Amino acid sequence: MALKEKSISLNLMGLLALEKRLVLEDENHAFIRRKRLSAQAGIGGEEILQRAFKLNKFNHEYEIIHDLHLDANSKFQIDTVYFTPSYVMVLEMKNIAGKVRFEMNPRQMKRTLLSGQVDAFDCPGIQVEKNIMLLKEWLFDRGFDLPVYGAVLFARSSTIFENEPPFKVMFPSELPVYLRKIHQPGKEMDRGTFQLLARELIESHIVFNPFPICRNYKIELEQILTGVECKQCLELGMKKVKKGWICSQCGFIDRHAHRDTLVEWFMLFGGELTNRECRRFLGIDNAQLATRLLEGANLIPYGNNKGRKYGMDLLTFFGENR
Repeated sequence: MALKEKSISLNLMGLLALEKRLVLEDENHAFIRRKRLSAQAGIGGEEILQRAFKLNKFNHEYEIIHDLHLDANSKFQIDTVYFTPSYVMVLEMKNIAGKVRFEMNPRQMKRTLLSGQVDAFDCPGIQVEKNIMLLKEWLFDRGFDLPVYGAVLFARSSTIFENEPPFKVMFPSELPVYLRKIHQPGKEMDRGTFQLLARELIESHIVFNPFPICRNYKIELEQILTGVECKQCLELGMKKVKKGWICSQCGFIDRHAHRDTLVEWFMLFGGELTNRECRRFLGIDNAQLATRLLEGANLIPYGNNKGRKYGMDLLTFFGENR
């Protein structure tokens, strides 16, 4: 059991909301779609790694932390940290299909698909080296003396490497044997210090907040489609009726459809939501109706009467306030 499992991907949730509402003709649409696909592939790879750990047990003491965000003069994120009383292992996961080639000067990873399409990526070895360096600094600043190793894991055993990478690469199935080999009995910190390290790593974790997602990609208000989404057919533009919201496309009725749409507004734009902006985004005209919907949406009110605005703590809402 990991000390910290992979948490819900707030970044992916934000990208899904942005891709769905970004005007289709917008020049950023293809870029946002690629970012979303990359985020989904990354999650798939990390789930494969989690399964590999759950299927294997080790006869030495160890802990596992997934998706760890720390700060050592600069912030950094590690897909998975595996640590024992004798060493720390930094793991970077890649879920990439096709043929992979590692280029030098400059360092880069190129992937060729069966279709012949060639894509270039940042070299994952650089990411691992950076994380090793920063984690060593983090450990040193807190008085922990452990060697730190690193490796890049490719989720798909069908991935073909066209040349030998200048850093440690393996598939998840190889990892358990490798971890057993580098374990060094006799060169271990005591149990109390090991438990202290585990506690400090967890307590130092910084929750990553990708919101507001539009600001990150320099997307303006006018580029975003408005309207309440139908959960049945996924069309935007549900109409407000006495029973709730009705979809003009499929006839589906949802009493609380506006709530998810309001959450999306905060994911996209953040800040404080006014009555006027609420009406614009939900597609309604009645200010009193907008007030009732806002008051019933469990938001954080600021100000009084006509000047009242509403905020939302998305990290708490998604259970990520830790």
